[in-house]
Amino acid sequence: MSSSRQKPKRRRVTQACDFCHKRAIKCQKSPVETSCENCKDFSQPCTFNRRPRKRGVQVRTVVRTAEDNQSEENSASESTSEVQEPWTSPSIVSQAAIVDFVELYFEIVYPIFPLFHRPSLMRRVSRGEYTSDKAFFISIMAICALVAVRIRDGSVTNPRRDVSSLQNLDSEIFYTEAQNQLSSAGDQINIHIIRSHALMAIAAIQKGFIRDMRKHLGMYHMLVDMYGLHDESNWPVGIGLIEREERRRLVIWLLNHGKVHLADELSSSSGPSTH
Repeated sequence: MSSSRQKPKRRRVTQACDFCHKRAIKCQKSPVETSCENCKDFSQPCTFNRRPRKRGVQVRTVVRTAEDNQSEENSASESTSEVQEPWTSPSIVSQAAIVDFVELYFEIVYPIFPLFHRPSLMRRVSRGEYTSDKAFFISIMAICALVAVRIRDGSVTNPRRDVSSLQNLDSEIFYTEAQNQLSSAGDQINIHIIRSHALMAIAAIQKGFIRDMRKHLGMYHMLVDMYGLHDESNWPVGIGLIEREERRRLVIWLLNHGKVHLADELSSSSGPSTH
């Protein structure tokens, strides 16, 4: 005899949600909830904000030049290129956790390595600008990696700071993500990329990864020298007062005073790993 209670059928998935699509994983709809199984497991909003691509061969439009007497071959060569989708950051950790890491940076790292302007950085983080700016995202991941390993080593002594939730987040998650994003940055070079190499060198020392420290510190010095950043006359004319001061701190301070602190960090690092 058939049971009177039948299990609810799973809904047929016609389009993966944004979270599953970004990670190229199967989107399984829950039979009783609006969120899919993956979004439910990872506590992510199950959204469908992206515009689905049309099936079949895409028709490329040809934009002709202003001169009507040009040949068909010349006008076709000036066809418009396909618009690339804007870069969006992978979902590594909640924004609340990132805000906590950044605040702790200014509490336990900034006194030795003052590489950011606090009000402007906190404002950009609170607005979530790192989710659409790849270079800025890399510097945030470097901050999280450095602060996470400092938390692990007991550097947070403020009794008013509750870091219990952050202690469960492995620094390797942020460290690896920053490494991967730096490797795929290509020719994109700006103050965030250079500063990320400096932060990653400090984090590598703290983790005992001496080879990584030499790699990132070498990249930092190479980029500073390649773009002549030690000479303010080579800086862009239109930069504001905040970026100018951050460049001074990053280049002048780290090239001079930072060497002493990096040497102290290296001598005090107890990690035997050379990674």
